Amino acid sequence: MEPKRLALIGAAAVPLLLLWRRRRLWRLLDVVHVPAKSETGKPAVVLIPGMWHGAWFFEALQQLLADRGFASYAIDLQPGRCIFAADHLAMLSRTLDQLALKQAVFLGHSQGGILLQRLMRDYVPQNPSCMLAAVLSATVPISSVGAGTAMMNEKTNVFKEHGFVALLFYLFTGRMWDSSLVQRIFLLPTTESISLPGGKEGYVKRLLAAPCDGWPTTEHPFWLRPSFPAMRHKPVLLLGAEADVIYPPKALNPYFRKYFAQAEELVVPGQAHCFVDPGWEETMAKPLLRWLESLAH
Repeated sequence: MEPKRLALIGAAAVPLLLLWRRRRLWRLLDVVHVPAKSETGKPAVVLIPGMWHGAWFFEALQQLLADRGFASYAIDLQPGRCIFAADHLAMLSRTLDQLALKQAVFLGHSQGGILLQRLMRDYVPQNPSCMLAAVLSATVPISSVGAGTAMMNEKTNVFKEHGFVALLFYLFTGRMWDSSLVQRIFLLPTTESISLPGGKEGYVKRLLAAPCDGWPTTEHPFWLRPSFPAMRHKPVLLLGAEADVIYPPKALNPYFRKYFAQAEELVVPGQAHCFVDPGWEETMAKPLLRWLESLAH
């Protein structure tokens, strides 16, 4: 094909690409709403999933929340190779504006916790009544070199095992390469069954088939160091998994406290990064529900 024709095709494609991107970013995200089973006056809970996960990830937790009188809203993010943190935040902000919740508790898991910190920094100051409290679940303090160093120095850190090859594979594909990596990162080595839809086999297939994801996780070390003045008097819970090989809570919580001095800590025994290993209902959900109920008093 002639160079001039190629140049014309490229010039025509750019505005079409920008139009597609603009239309996508203006969309509202899908939200799975599970109402409380009884009117209790307890705050609503907004759930933001992590990389390669969606609203489906919170299905069992949403049922437990409903049983205890909490309405919940699990948000389906729209990841993609060209979807960056700012894009996620634009879609989240429009969706939250549409929901118009007041005094809700926000829980962000893993990459969802990274996005939640950006909401706490950028969205909450403009909408202070939307958030009563925040739960940062199995995540990392954004823009913290110290936290990144502490994370990489942990002897159990998964990146030491897979190293540069895994990093290159992820950067080029935005995906994981096989089921063994799903087990290694998200579950305990001994876990054979989980309570998510489709069981362990369905969970693994779902993650391996998920669209490209992860730009917020890749970007956040390069963001300017944040401040959270709107969160100074709001409760924050640091929810971590004792066996987390990505974001070990004992290494990262001291750095979270530099941002949120008032934060409480809950380190859950016998659970890996995703809190879906056997017994999570007792070890993670029950303490979390108690903390949520303490906010309603």
